[in-house]
Parts: sequence; structure tokens; C-alpha cells
Amino acid sequence: MKTLITMLLILLFTIAIFGQSSTVGLDYQTKFKSDYKPAKVHNNEALKTILIYSTSIILNGVGDGLNNNHHKQLGHACNALSIGTLVVSPFIMTYNKHKWYGYILDYAFLRYSLFDVSYNIANGQRYNYIGTTAGTDIIFHKAPANFRTFTKGISLTVGIFLPINDYK
Repeated sequence: MKTLITMLLILLFTIAIFGQSSTVGLDYQTKFKSDYKPAKVHNNEALKTILIYSTSIILNGVGDGLNNNHHKQLGHACNALSIGTLVVSPFIMTYNKHKWYGYILDYAFLRYSLFDVSYNIANGQRYNYIGTTAGTDIIFHKAPANFRTFTKGISLTVGIFLPINDYK
């Protein structure tokens, strides 16, 4: 439990420091007044998107797992941090309003690949545990042996490469 709390604190500290110090290349936009966007600025935004969404999803999974494991105070704190991460995201990263669908898809792909693992570990189960009550659990029990691992790997890959490719 102590290592889990330590890991979460280090992750949040790292994201907070990165969000404050990621002003690389912003002087290009003021000099040229065009649509030119340096690769460093774009990659910073993609990295911010991946880190913020992943942190929120992992904190939500850990919070739900801890709540289910009767550690209510810590679980509620993790869930609050998860929501707080998303609420603070407009102040840390720059959203492109014309590509709103990409952010929703990115969050969905990352959530599918990261939530169950963090929930299972926080709940004391093995990382690839499949329950028996949810609709997705019933589907995964009927699917071939490595189907879930394969789809989560594809989902994680797509969730990482969507913001890197600027949602194209």
C-alpha cells in the first residue's frame, strides 16, 4: 500500500513539474504569425495529453479498486485526484476545438487499456483478472485465450499514437 501511494505521488509530482516547465518553442508562434507549429511544441502537447489522460484513468482505477477493497478514504482521494486531473487539463495543455472527437477517442482507447489493470492491482487481484458480472467480462470469458491482451495492446498503441499524429 505504501509503494502504491508513493508511486502515485511521484507520478503526480512529475506531471506537475512537466506541465509548469513545458514552454519549449513558444517563441516561434509569436515570430512568424502563421500556422507553422514546430515539432517540439506538437510533441509536448501530445505527451501532455497522454500523461494527463493516463494519470486520470490510472487514478480512477486505483480509487475504485481501493473503494472496493474497503480503503474508502484513500479510494475517494484517488477518485478526486482523477477528476481534478481532468479539470486542470485545460490549464496545462492546449485543446484544438476542431479535433474534439480525437480527444474523446484517445481517452476511450487509453481507458480501455489501462483502467482494468490499475483496478485489479489496487483491488488485490492479478493484473489480468476477468470478473463475472459486467457485460464485457462475459464477452471476454467467451473470447479466445489471448483476445483481451491483444485488444488492450492495440488499444494502448492507438491511444498513444492518436495525439502524436495530431488526431489524423
